[in-house]
Parts: sequence; structure tokens; C-alpha cells
Amino acid sequence: MARTYKKNGNGEGSVFRRKDGYWVAQYAVNCNGTIKYRQKYGKTQKGAIQKRDETRAGRNLASPSRQFAPAWANTSTDGS
Repeated sequence: MARTYKKNGNGEGSVFRRKDGYWVAQYAVNCNGTIKYRQKYGKTQKGAIQKRDETRAGRNLASPSRQFAPAWANTSTDGS
């Protein structure tokens, strides 16, 4: 009987165990058109996946400093 493996979806990353016993959850981040890989570590598989998911959820939220134009963009050039 052949084994069936669960394939992670695009962007979900991979989870594996290191020699020292820690679990690594690895995921891809698009950084200015290039793909960089980030890792989150945990003592258990579930812990590593949870840290990865928390980080990825936090990255999707826009921070308040990025929602508005910089202060110099609000200055008027009409002399008033």
C-alpha cells in the first residue's frame, strides 16, 4: 500500500525536524520582487507551525505608519 503525503499549498512553506530535536517551519516572503525564506523554530511541530502562522498573519496587517503619506508630502507649495 502506497503512502499518501499531504502537500502544502503554495506559500504555506515546509515543516521539518532538525538533528537537535527542534522543529522548523519555513515559509517564503516576497521582498521587492525577490523571494526570501524565513524560519520559525519550536520545540514541537505544532509550536513551530503556530509561530509561523502568527507571523504570517501579522505581516498581512498594514501598520499605522504605512497607511498615511509622509509628513513632507502634506506640505503645500502655494506659499500659504
